[in-house]
Amino acid sequence: MEYNPRYPQPFTLEQAIALDPEVASDEIGRLQNSIVHLQRTQNELKDYTEDSDVRQAIEENKVTMHDERIFMLKLALTHHGIYQGGSPSNAAVSSSWENTSESNSTFAKRNDIEGDSGIYL
Repeated sequence: MEYNPRYPQPFTLEQAIALDPEVASDEIGRLQNSIVHLQRTQNELKDYTEDSDVRQAIEENKVTMHDERIFMLKLALTHHGIYQGGSPSNAAVSSSWENTSESNSTFAKRNDIEGDSGIYL
């Protein structure tokens, strides 16, 4: 399986496939949480677009890099046979992985406390 990301990512698809599926699933949850916060911040910043620094920040903080990283992790789960549905970009994680909200929440809280920003390979 090969995938060439459009944006620089901290890992390759091959490295994502090598991850334990639970780690990949947790990282998906962490990234989705990060996207929610990023979108909220982007919306709040739109009131201050007269400032060129704010406009630049809005442009630089596009969600697409996180979306692509999630896509890569979902491809890795597909490789392990854990993913169900159509294309990984819009399919749901199988029910065994869908019910990881508690572990995703714990993972996110731990990262907030430790300052960890995700998977580094």
